[in-house]
Amino acid sequence: MRLLILATKPPSRLGELTWVLELATEVKRSGGEVALYLASDAVLAARRQCRTVKMLASAGCEVYVCRKDLEARGVKESSLLDGVRVLEDFYLQLVEDAVERCSHVVSV
Repeated sequence: MRLLILATKPPSRLGELTWVLELATEVKRSGGEVALYLASDAVLAARRQCRTVKMLASAGCEVYVCRKDLEARGVKESSLLDGVRVLEDFYLQLVEDAVERCSHVVSV
């Protein structure tokens, strides 16, 4: 099983979504894969101080962010959590991952 999570809300709203963290943790625990895609204001959550994304990344979830959205919000790559992948072709990879590799997709 591979779960794709697309987040577009700012970090202040992501903290409310503990069910996503619980779902991702359960998928990882059962041997599945989790890919978290951060776009729009959610790219702010890829910074080191965001606990929700840090917990997902430390649980082995793949974390991807949109380069254009980072740039639009003035976020430097050096401020991101370790292991976060900044994608130039974010939406292309998102669609390919969702269509070709994922069994479940959640948008928050």
